[in-house]
Amino acid sequence: MGDYLRLLTINDRDIPLATLQRAVPSVAIWSVDHPGVLGNYLAIGPELGSMHTVWVTIERNPVAPNTLGAEEVAEFIDSLDSGGPPSAVRWLNDYLETRSMPCALRCATPSAASASGTATGSPTKTTT
Repeated sequence: MGDYLRLLTINDRDIPLATLQRAVPSVAIWSVDHPGVLGNYLAIGPELGSMHTVWVTIERNPVAPNTLGAEEVAEFIDSLDSGGPPSAVRWLNDYLETRSMPCALRCATPSAASASGTATGSPTKTTT
């Protein structure tokens, strides 16, 4: 797997897995349990349940005291001290303080997708 992409949302509303699967029927989306970790991850790929061909994993990090989500938002806010136009820094600081659910998307590297044969393959439709 490769780099992380962070998405920040304004609420922590949980979207049912079946709703996501119906919204994007051309790919497989499934829940993955990780022992010792609170909450589940979502995996997206061409074949339901195949962790060898995953394109993206999605981890939700709620913002509450002493959580990874709170640490991530604080880290973004702290990074604003490194510069930028003052008005933009103030706006971004205010914006980040209203976010409540960072989601971390971990994307597969192109070489990993090519090695698994999924870079150009057709996705397998999920069933619910």
